Amino acid sequence: MKKRFFQFGLMLLFALVSVSTYAQSDMPAKKLAVDEPIPSKKTPVDEIEIMHQIYLRQPAKSLNKISYQDGRPLEGELTHDGMRIYIKNYDEKGRVAVQVTRKGSQKPYDFITSKCAIDPVPPL
Repeated sequence: MKKRFFQFGLMLLFALVSVSTYAQSDMPAKKLAVDEPIPSKKTPVDEIEIMHQIYLRQPAKSLNKISYQDGRPLEGELTHDGMRIYIKNYDEKGRVAVQVTRKGSQKPYDFITSKCAIDPVPPL
């Protein structure tokens, strides 16, 4: 009985070693040259420009200025109902300074919003 277990163990060990050796020899690793760029795995979803939006507490009639707090400009547009601002080139880093003219008022209203209050707009 012990002899059979020993033989079975040897056969199992031989099978595992041969499978391991075959798997290692059959999969050569491709090495990249130092100056060769790493291949990109971009999908069509990565190429879609994601817009962001800011909700306003009161409706605005015009968007006068929108930029990062440090002064870098942003592209934005006010929705037709005046309750949201769409931002086209926001990179999700930093606060945004906004100047709007509210409905029923002539003077501009300035505010700064944090990155937590700026929401991504899912593409349709």
